[in-house]
Amino acid sequence: MHERAPAFSGIDGQSYSVGTYVDDSPDAQGRYGAALLFVRWSDAGDRPVGHLETDYLFRGATPADALALLLALTLQDVKRHLDQCIEKHGGVGERTGSAYRVHTDRGDVVATLRGKLKHRDDDRVVAGDVVELELHAEGRATISRVRPRRSVLARRAAGERSPRPQPIAANVDQVVVVASARSPEPSPRLLDRFLVIAAANRIPAVLVLNKIDLDRSALDSLRRRYGPAGYQVLGTSVKDPEGLAALYVVDTPGLREVGTWGIDPERLGVYFAEFRPFLDQCRFDNCRHLAEPGCGVRQAAERGAFDPDRLVSYQRIYEEVSVPSWSSDRRRGR
Repeated sequence: MHERAPAFSGIDGQSYSVGTYVDDSPDAQGRYGAALLFVRWSDAGDRPVGHLETDYLFRGATPADALALLLALTLQDVKRHLDQCIEKHGGVGERTGSAYRVHTDRGDVVATLRGKLKHRDDDRVVAGDVVELELHAEGRATISRVRPRRSVLARRAAGERSPRPQPIAANVDQVVVVASARSPEPSPRLLDRFLVIAAANRIPAVLVLNKIDLDRSALDSLRRRYGPAGYQVLGTSVKDPEGLAALYVVDTPGLREVGTWGIDPERLGVYFAEFRPFLDQCRFDNCRHLAEPGCGVRQAAERGAFDPDRLVSYQRIYEEVSVPSWSSDRRRGR
């Protein structure tokens, strides 16, 4: 899509090319959603510099059916959808009190929630959400609607007897899990939970270890732990600018614990990438990798194919997702 020449001029005076997006898995009703993607090009027309996307415009019984409905749109219809995206489309960057900073193609605006959105816990607006705006006089704006999320990272809402998910980020393209070498030391249990949540949402993850000037051995330790799973582990330090990577990070300050929300225990082993080569070596097809005889995963851990402590993390997370109760011990990274 990025190699296509600009085909449309938007109401913002910028040039756009158009592409299509179709879900690769169905929704709860067995339908596949289809949307338009608009790539904004530089003034010289030689490189893409941004993109917009519509909400789902059509749904079909198969991806091909949904795509066919998109392809039947006229050029006038496509242009209308482009202009609507430019005028009322924005991505949430951060929240300050009751206000949200929303990034739009016309610059950042500060918006507040409108009406019922203020009271709908299941639709909390979080960083990464794509929202529709109503623009008012004097630069004021309100968020009138949150568009469906392609992905969401959630934790258990704190302080409630009835468990419910609390979103912390939406529409995430990559998870960057940041820890520090010292003050405080990295928590392997907490890191493993973040990585499992990312894997369950099919979001690629990168580990970043900050403050490596305080203890460079911590970086080697993390690479030994997560290398067999294929994770990239980057070291950074404000005292070593060459180690800083250009990363887009959704910051969640104050996040001290993460619950693995809504994960199928039968799929958990797949989310530990280093386990995958050994899953079909288990004696039993329904092996949980806990205490069953002939477990290929446990045998691999004993041989040193990967860090045995990752198996401990797996077993504790398995306990979390298999038992509906949420004791504080189960929620905390032990």
